[in-house]
Amino acid sequence: MRAADGVLGVGKFVRFGAAGAEALPVVGGQGPPLKDGDGGGDGGGLGKEPGQPAMGGDEGDREVREGLARAFQVFDARHLLPHRGRAGGLCESIRGRAGQGGFRSGRVSGHVILRSVALLFPPEVDMALLPDITAFYDAGDEAGRLVSGRTIGTVELVRTQGLLRAHLPPLPASVLDVGGGPGVHARWLTDSGYRVLVVDPVERHVQQARRQGLAAVVGDARYLEQVDLSFDAVLMLGPLYHLPDRTGRARAWREARRVVKPGGLVAAAALNRYAKLLDLHSPGALDIAVTGLRVRRDGPTTYYHDPSELCAEARQAGLGDPAVYGLHGPAYEALKAEERRTGTKDLGAKALETALAAARFADGHPELVVSSLHLLAVARRPRTP
Repeated sequence: MRAADGVLGVGKFVRFGAAGAEALPVVGGQGPPLKDGDGGGDGGGLGKEPGQPAMGGDEGDREVREGLARAFQVFDARHLLPHRGRAGGLCESIRGRAGQGGFRSGRVSGHVILRSVALLFPPEVDMALLPDITAFYDAGDEAGRLVSGRTIGTVELVRTQGLLRAHLPPLPASVLDVGGGPGVHARWLTDSGYRVLVVDPVERHVQQARRQGLAAVVGDARYLEQVDLSFDAVLMLGPLYHLPDRTGRARAWREARRVVKPGGLVAAAALNRYAKLLDLHSPGALDIAVTGLRVRRDGPTTYYHDPSELCAEARQAGLGDPAVYGLHGPAYEALKAEERRTGTKDLGAKALETALAAARFADGHPELVVSSLHLLAVARRPRTP
């Protein structure tokens, strides 16, 4: 494993090297300085590959050190999320190469945006799920989110079922449910006759799925252990939300393509960055629309796609032209408003049928996809290379 340094724990600076991971304390708001050679190069640049030019030599190292120092100064000690405030310098300083992905730079007013701790590591390094994501799901009820009787959850479930049934291969096809959580979708797929394996990074979810009699293993969408060309369909109905780094999302897409058979289906859910603009109670809606990121103190950073970006990611992974659907359709914010007005989550059969009818109508009008918070992209691996 190539050496790489980064922030990976509360008050800790973790150095990854050939001997393993070494946790060092953060002192005075900063981590230890990067030593020559850290990052897999020979002191000439972070993430330098053998035979590649260094990232600006000493100047590149100086900029990376300064950027990391600023990152340590502003990182929230609890969730590893940046504090609010203007800090375009942080975004501008952390730049250069880190494996294939590189750092993304830019000035964003109102927030310090560090795309992901994964940016600090080469993509080859298998990084554990961040503690805030695990805590977020351990504290919540993902198993009940879609089946609790809340109308919004029911719309998402019914729409997902309908669209997948329209695109999945015939029974008894094999389905890899990546990021399948506690197995809500795997349950109805299995009951329908599909052979399903759930892969999820949260141990609690895996145990919940197994208690239902489902096949489930702990795993990461970016580093699937399944062999090439082994499934008729691959679902990613959650991972893309939690991969704010473009490199991580690209890797997840490529892994899905790798394990699906030629002609097989890859279906991926995403959040739509523009839908929140319809929510008058969301003060961060404009930031999400501009950056695609929701940086919050009560949970993990969430990534929101531009619908065209979702299509581009599928194509770049080597899949065919995708179709993108709005799972909730145009009625999502209207349902939320009705929840606030009535004080109830179950809005009744009429509201449910109206929302479903609007979503199905929008399927024939691509211009309406931007009104749906949840998106579903479906694409196929070409039968020939």
